[in-house]
Amino acid sequence: MQFTLPTYQLFSQSVFGIVDTADSRELRVEYGGTTWPARVYKSETQPILFPGQAVTIVGLEDSITLLILI
Repeated sequence: MQFTLPTYQLFSQSVFGIVDTADSRELRVEYGGTTWPARVYKSETQPILFPGQAVTIVGLEDSITLLILI
């Protein structure tokens, strides 16, 4: 079994997104006309987020998951 570490790409400038779905199973953020899976960057716990809440997108994990700050 081969284990691969996630790859991170941090943006040179942050952009803004809007929380679309935030529940115990999934966090999705709307950006660029579509929704993306997301996770809070450098957080040990999942903070409480609400649909419609503005967040700052700072990068990508594995080219598909948005890294956000609140």
